[in-house]
Amino acid sequence: MLVISDTSPLNYLILIDAVAVLATMYQRVVIPTAVADELSAPGTPAKTKRWFVNRPSWLEVHSVLNPSFYPELDAGESQAITLAKQLHANLLLIDERRATQIARELENLPTTGTLGLLLDAATLGLLDLPLTLSRLQNETTFYAPSTLYEQILQEHQRRTHS
Repeated sequence: MLVISDTSPLNYLILIDAVAVLATMYQRVVIPTAVADELSAPGTPAKTKRWFVNRPSWLEVHSVLNPSFYPELDAGESQAITLAKQLHANLLLIDERRATQIARELENLPTTGTLGLLLDAATLGLLDLPLTLSRLQNETTFYAPSTLYEQILQEHQRRTHS
């Protein structure tokens, strides 16, 4: 399975010590050069920078040929969408609402974000979802309405008890 990732899902997974689920679930994750640049940029958390410098072999960095330009998106989001199209990815990991909308509606790409990924990982028994969501809320700048966290927990209950 070929998975392309934008910056924010990787960053948040690193910060909450859950990034290893990517290797277990997908074996191979590809990021565009703009995402690599963002993961090592000055404002990036030190923990994320350290992880990226010593990144595992399952994370690959690819150049993007003729990147599409989406004026309302940053370079990482635009390149992630373009790379997903160019490589015919099975999944695009992306959080930003407008970028997700463009990927799904304009480019017909399958997407999931940090919360969806954590739900899938928990369903596979790879992590404790309530604990992981608590860490995401309390240890990072990730924002989602509390109702969305509740929906994710309810869906997890439904998946694991049916």
